[in-house]
Amino acid sequence: MLASAGLGTAWLGSIAPIFAPYRTPLLVVAAVLLLAGAARLVWQFRLARTCPSDTACGSPIFRALTAFGLLIGTALFAGAMIYV
Repeated sequence: MLASAGLGTAWLGSIAPIFAPYRTPLLVVAAVLLLAGAARLVWQFRLARTCPSDTACGSPIFRALTAFGLLIGTALFAGAMIYV
């Protein structure tokens, strides 16, 4: 969809040298945010025990989507750590 609008990935090569010095701080921020997301997921599981099943906090789909997002984020983070 972005390619059909004329937005490709070639512009990433031009901004990469700008953000290269900030790679470590950006990875630290990403790791902290992933840990916060994992803590939020644990909190959702604990809250689900006391929450009625017909509300948003009791919905297993809500927790599954959060876990899926964390899984994708972790995979992207691992890829960024490996990429030199």
